[in-house]
Amino acid sequence: MVDVNKYATNENIKFNILTDKKMKEIGFNKVDTNKWYFFRYLKCNREISFNCTIYIDDNEVDISTIDEDFGQHYDYQSLLKNSPNFIFILKVKEEVEMFIKYLKDNGVIYGHNYGEYI
Repeated sequence: MVDVNKYATNENIKFNILTDKKMKEIGFNKVDTNKWYFFRYLKCNREISFNCTIYIDDNEVDISTIDEDFGQHYDYQSLLKNSPNFIFILKVKEEVEMFIKYLKDNGVIYGHNYGEYI
């Protein structure tokens, strides 16, 4: 069992706030003075999105995968436990890990190792 923050994201995942210019170059939008938001649709299914919200005042990060058709979390990690060879879910996992790596490589998040609970 992994410890999660109040947004149900692995509490080992932390963030760095870069300059406003760099955050925007990476693809974040500043929603207000207290929040940065990154959003991308997955290529394997345009109805599923990767979302990363950084709450500056709370010092918390919320990383979630959303089923946009139903407006709820798409818990691919739980689905993989029951169907570890389901090709579609494996594709979702790979794309999510790709976005995590992108954010890590750009210095925004850290503390996540490939395959760990997000």
